[in-house]
This record gives sequence, C-alpha cells and structure tokens, in this order.
Amino acid sequence: REDVDNERMLAFKDCGGEVLSMPIDENGYPDIGEMMQEFGKRGLTRILMEGGGRLTAALFARELIARIAWFRAPFIMGGDGIATTAAFGVDRLADMPTFIRRETRVIGVDQLEIYSRRQ
Repeated sequence: REDVDNERMLAFKDCGGEVLSMPIDENGYPDIGEMMQEFGKRGLTRILMEGGGRLTAALFARELIARIAWFRAPFIMGGDGIATTAAFGVDRLADMPTFIRRETRVIGVDQLEIYSRRQ
C-alpha cells in the first residue's frame, strides 16, 4: 500500500524480501487478483498464504485456494476469538467451496489436516 510504514518496508528488504506495490481494492486492501497475477509473472505457482479472516475470504471469493493445511489445537475460544474467515458472499450451502481431506496427523497435542480443493 502507498501508506506502508517505510521502516517496516525497509526491514523486509533488509532481510532479502521483495516488496511489491499493488493496486488497492474496493475495501482498501491490496487487490488479491492483481497480486496473484504478479506472482505468476515471477514464476511462482505455489504460495503459502498466512493471514487473517479477510485474506482468507478474499482468496476463497476468487477461488484461489487449492490446498489447506489446517492446524487445530484442543482448545475452544468461542466467539471471543478471531474468525477463520470473513464473509465472502456464500449464501447457499451448494455454493460453498468444498475440499477433500487427504491427510490427518497428530503433532504433539495438535492435529494437522491437509485438504485439497474438490474439482
């Protein structure tokens, strides 16, 4: 974003990161479609995206999620926690993105589930 903290941007660059300037979408966030196109131009075909519910919703809305690695802990926070995803325009069960569970692993007290997008 144009209003990014310059010190933060320099910290990423100092660590060897490349910082891209992206157009802003109607909600004031970097346009995820433009971002993916830019990654594609750089030959990136697999990207680990880690973020909050808004990022997840933007990726789901544009059908950009092919695989999910879902870690779950044996704790329940309820409505006081942060939602996994924000709303992304699904009004009917038939319109939900669907996935197939490919793998389940126990890691310590946590569980990891790997899902791939159902075609």
